[in-house]
Amino acid sequence: MTSHNSDAPVATSKTPADRFAVLQRALFYGFGASLSGWIIAYALRLPGDFIPPIVLGLTLIAVQILGSVMAGRSAGANRAMISGVVTGVIAGIINLLIVLSAFSGERSDDDAMRPLYAAAAYLPTSAVLGAIAGFFGGKLAANRATPPGPRNWIGRFAILNAAGALVLLSVGGIVTSAAAGLAVPDWPASFGANMFLFPLSRMTGGVFIEHAHRLLAVLVGLTTATLLVWTLVAKVRFSTKAVAVIASVLVITQAVMGGLRVTQADPIDPTDAQSAVQIDTAPDDASIELQDNAQSRVLGLLHGVTGQVYVAVLALLAAMLSTTWRSDAPRTPHQAAKGQRRLNLFALIALVIQIGFGAAVRHFDLQNHALMSHLGWSIVVLILLLAAGMRGQKRLGDVSSALRRSAVATRHTVLLQMILGVIALVGAMMYHDQQPPPALYIIMRSPHQAIGCVLLISMTLLTAWTIRTTRPADPPASAPA
Repeated sequence: MTSHNSDAPVATSKTPADRFAVLQRALFYGFGASLSGWIIAYALRLPGDFIPPIVLGLTLIAVQILGSVMAGRSAGANRAMISGVVTGVIAGIINLLIVLSAFSGERSDDDAMRPLYAAAAYLPTSAVLGAIAGFFGGKLAANRATPPGPRNWIGRFAILNAAGALVLLSVGGIVTSAAAGLAVPDWPASFGANMFLFPLSRMTGGVFIEHAHRLLAVLVGLTTATLLVWTLVAKVRFSTKAVAVIASVLVITQAVMGGLRVTQADPIDPTDAQSAVQIDTAPDDASIELQDNAQSRVLGLLHGVTGQVYVAVLALLAAMLSTTWRSDAPRTPHQAAKGQRRLNLFALIALVIQIGFGAAVRHFDLQNHALMSHLGWSIVVLILLLAAGMRGQKRLGDVSSALRRSAVATRHTVLLQMILGVIALVGAMMYHDQQPPPALYIIMRSPHQAIGCVLLISMTLLTAWTIRTTRPADPPASAPA
């Protein structure tokens, strides 16, 4: 299938197709640099908030420069500098969403102008650094024995989007484990301030954990919106465009439910010291603190389950935008295909139910019914997923390498998930009553949720690749009478 998403070398840099190729490359490396920089900055600041803002800023700039170098190297000498510039500008615009918080003051008029000065300086600097980095990237490309070949940039961008969403879900798991989901008592504002201008100096403790989750959600949502537009204009199947639309609807739904979870919570009665979890959450001037009620807990549960489904749909979209999926290769008839499809469907439904039980355990404070349901149903899920993975690998693994890898990933991930579930349960028994939750409890609990999403991804891909690469074999013709 032909597509505008290839990046074959051309003789001139003035054709529309070439300019579109430059933009595609810059989108991938620009968003990739921003996403990588944000994640690194989050990891640096997470343990204790002691990393100074200048270090975080230099980290963002360094990763941004690296993205422009890679864009220039990928483009080749002829288009290296322009690719570096566009990549730098895209990454710079995105990074402003968090850079401005470092320049935001408290309330004075002078402080209010500092973000504008920062933006006016940061974007031209990003363009200049991008040009220099792209130039050096082009020099690296000149040393290649062969010029860069065609690239499926939209497929790579879809993988980037899915990876970013998985990190976002993991960060959300930290928010829940740290009991910081209501640390910021309003939405979409943060303590009444624009969320992109909320001062970095006030992002400490639970406020940082929750507010960083919000900011990363904006970046992942922006990435999904970009992927939606890109997919709609690309020459891909209608089904692929439909999945891109579904992913966009899910991320919007996810954001709204996360915000409603905050707005529907109850204010804490200041006369009741035991009415809520005590955690280092708010700046000194915060006057409102919240506690969960039944409605906010249900919204939190739906927020968590929808997040897992959203990441799995993005993984499916990445598969559908891959070169293999988009090829004209026919589906292989196989005697085991029909049975595998049924088994995959049962396993996938069982896994989604188990994710719902897990979310209930997390958001309803280890309520006995939810915990027992989660533990009991895990046996059913283990059997079904092991069967789907083993059968897919042994019976259909020779049909498609993508199908085989998905089956192997499902087998190994479900076993890892069971081990992490035991660790999370031990952590809950040891530390559940300690407030605020100790760091060790967060470390023991959060990976179980993240790997659960990886398991959902692998099972989704196994189901998808089974459908894409195989079909039930025709029944044997009956012998003549």
